[in-house]
Amino acid sequence: MNRREFVCMGGIASTAAVAERLVSAQIAQQPSGPTTRTAAKAQMKAGTQHGDSDEILRAMAGFGVVHICSRLPSERFDAEWSVEGLTRLRERVESFGVTLDMVPLPLSSSEISRSENPAVLLASAERDRQIDDICQMIRNTARAGIPDTELTAAGRVDADTYWERITYFLKRVVPVAEEYKVKIACHPQDPGMPKGRGWRGIETVLGSVDGLKRFVSIAESPYHGLNFCQGTVSEMLDKPGDQIFDVIRYFGSRRKIFNVHFRNIAGGFLNFVPSIQGDANSFQGFAFALGYIKALIAAVAAES
Repeated sequence: MNRREFVCMGGIASTAAVAERLVSAQIAQQPSGPTTRTAAKAQMKAGTQHGDSDEILRAMAGFGVVHICSRLPSERFDAEWSVEGLTRLRERVESFGVTLDMVPLPLSSSEISRSENPAVLLASAERDRQIDDICQMIRNTARAGIPDTELTAAGRVDADTYWERITYFLKRVVPVAEEYKVKIACHPQDPGMPKGRGWRGIETVLGSVDGLKRFVSIAESPYHGLNFCQGTVSEMLDKPGDQIFDVIRYFGSRRKIFNVHFRNIAGGFLNFVPSIQGDANSFQGFAFALGYIKALIAAVAAES
């Protein structure tokens, strides 16, 4: 198939469908090899955390992207976080043929004056109440039939204290994950930070490649690994276009990549841009990226 035929196809079909057709057509034109191999089913799935409005769900379903992380149901523990409210959310998402894999907790990485639950971070008077609310959100999420969202709580700690708390957690949790054969995947801290520095007294130990290497070495287990955000890891590198491949090989060869956030950035360490000018709603960028991802998955599956 030449470039002109591909462009013509792009005018009448979704990006995802075009990409998959292109890969299939190229594979069909290749001569058969001397041996027959059984194709393995691809284990990866394309997903998005773009939101859950009807418009977005229709667009994602059209792209063939049927796994999402929803919007934040509410900044406070209210009816949106009840079992009934979360069940309604899940059922509405499913009505578009999309699976609600996760919901975010009100613990975003905003500056403290815009934090949904600042007492958790400041250890102030309302801390226990806010943590109790978050615990109930987790319970209700499970009761509504939505997989649990990982909870990360941080206080004002230096690196040594942070590592002690991480180690304590992993030593308790990893054996349970191993017993029940559930893989737990940690997302790197975003953005990358210089060693010895953090934000308002919080030293971010998982904001560097060395930190991630240390993390996966604690409580060694095939069920303890990473949600490998390629964009976030790229933010940790001075020359991500050259260095990211060795980082992927390091964790991939050790089977520590359980899930992937697949995107690229412009720039590098302490200077990155994760957006496209002129694409206000990100639909063009998502259409291109999701179609590209599905084509890569199709290509890998065909060669397995």
